[in-house]
Amino acid sequence: MRLKLFFTFFLSFLGIINANALASDAVDWYLYCYSEQYDINGDIGQFVETETPDVFILENCLVEKSGINFCIHNQSWSTSYGWSKGEEGVVKEIGSEVPLGPTTSASGWIGIEAGTYNITFNSVSNTIRFDKPTPETKDYLRGGDISMLNYIEDMGAKFYTASGTQKDPLDIMKENGVNFVRLRLYNNPGNEISYTADATTYTYKLPANYLNESDVLNLARRAKDKGMKIELTFHYSDFWTNGETQFKPSAWKDLSFEQLKTAVYDYTYDFLQKMNAQGTTPDYVSIGNEIQAGLLFGHSNNIDEVNGYASNDNMANVAALLNQGSAAVRAACPKAKVIMHLTLSENINTETYKWFFDAMRSNNLDYDIVGTSYYPYWTNQRPTMLTSLANTMYSRYGKETLIMEVGYSWTQYRPSGRYGGNYEGQLHLNGTSYNEATEAGQKSFMQELQTVIKNNSHILGYLYWDPVMVEQKVKNSWIKSTWAFKKSGTKWYEDGNMVGNTTWFDNEGKALPVFEAIKEDMQSIIGDVNGDGVVDMNDVNNIVQYLLGNTPDGFDEKAADVNGDGEIGMPDIMFIVNYILNGKFPNKE
Repeated sequence: MRLKLFFTFFLSFLGIINANALASDAVDWYLYCYSEQYDINGDIGQFVETETPDVFILENCLVEKSGINFCIHNQSWSTSYGWSKGEEGVVKEIGSEVPLGPTTSASGWIGIEAGTYNITFNSVSNTIRFDKPTPETKDYLRGGDISMLNYIEDMGAKFYTASGTQKDPLDIMKENGVNFVRLRLYNNPGNEISYTADATTYTYKLPANYLNESDVLNLARRAKDKGMKIELTFHYSDFWTNGETQFKPSAWKDLSFEQLKTAVYDYTYDFLQKMNAQGTTPDYVSIGNEIQAGLLFGHSNNIDEVNGYASNDNMANVAALLNQGSAAVRAACPKAKVIMHLTLSENINTETYKWFFDAMRSNNLDYDIVGTSYYPYWTNQRPTMLTSLANTMYSRYGKETLIMEVGYSWTQYRPSGRYGGNYEGQLHLNGTSYNEATEAGQKSFMQELQTVIKNNSHILGYLYWDPVMVEQKVKNSWIKSTWAFKKSGTKWYEDGNMVGNTTWFDNEGKALPVFEAIKEDMQSIIGDVNGDGVVDMNDVNNIVQYLLGNTPDGFDEKAADVNGDGEIGMPDIMFIVNYILNGKFPNKE
């Protein structure tokens, strides 16, 4: 990209590219920018079908290093428009404007302080303006994956508040601002899968009787009872799926491609109807998990013949399978938002997303939201990288972003087990951007992540993985809970709890300081005194109990002061009753 930018500047310097072409090209135009070696938002701008727009606007654009370079260009880069030479080294004031003109050299450098800006290019006045965005109060989805909760509780897990009171972990999460959960569904967990890599055969299986339909339905009822929104992920497999492994369910392994499409639709529709029947219709549904390499293809070292592997010549099949899932959601849960979930790593970045979703757009994929997995350990980048991704997804496809997975380890090691000594857990030192693993570090990371989300109108929120899968002991050994079982010879062994060092609870089940960060961003809903997302007589009862001196758990004093007079009393109760009867609060005057 930099080479292309330099080449454009060089041609312009020779007079081969004329700035007058900016006004005459009937093409899509892009605003390209970068800050030293860091790209800012990639290619971002308005897509214009007929003529060059008067204004480009980049919202919440992060400048990571002092100094910035911009270029307007058409899709083929045959025409560009940039700075005149001579602005290098000048640090601009917030809200200042600088002139643009025909690109005359490879030096288009503008000095500007590092920070977050709203950047506006006006092609009429040939100026570009930098403004600090005005912070907004934004409520957003704050959640975690609770798919292993029933399993971990059956293994003996108990959960405690920071002060040591035993409670349902969902109550602890809700009281600390969590309003959203993720549930992952597998077709028939407990079935084994095998694949060969580097001449070695690996065989795994998930714990039986969990992560299946009955288990997910139970967890959905638990979450719904707490007033939480629900995200449901269909893995379309008996085992965990990601960019390397997308094994077909054993019951589907001999299906033709047309039969496979039908199976995706029927399975998705049937289970969603079960969710509907018990009153737990999901708010969000993900068709697959980390599907940047496709879905239902087996293992990357051994691709099934009939599959949805994401290669340049097979993207129509990928879209066909995904559209079957999406169509089932539209039919069963018309109000649910459909998610397409990819991941991020050092090698999987915004360019990968553009490759994938460009192909999906060409094949008419129906979806609402771009999902992403972000871990500082796998990306070696801080949460600010999500600003670029989200802005690109919105400007290029008109889609908002939901962080489907995010995690940060609070200790480097898993508890000692039968193998003796400490073993590093997943995400152990959280990548080169942090290179530490502490309780304070986990809290600080979540504050940093939440700041990025609050400052970007295109990020809906996050789902943490895994907040609840704390280690469990068998006598003196920490081996009872496991993410999966691994086969060696004819015997099965626990493969370990790889995420026990990244949870929101310590090894004894006690809430960690990370909850303080989450609660900081909890937005009160006036009248929703118990925080269940609904204003009803339960909230009246909570205020009554409060006035009698029996303050209920999770009582939100800010929400209880309904009339805004700074006190909690009978007038607030009357306001809520009026809302219940008439659908609105009376005037506060």
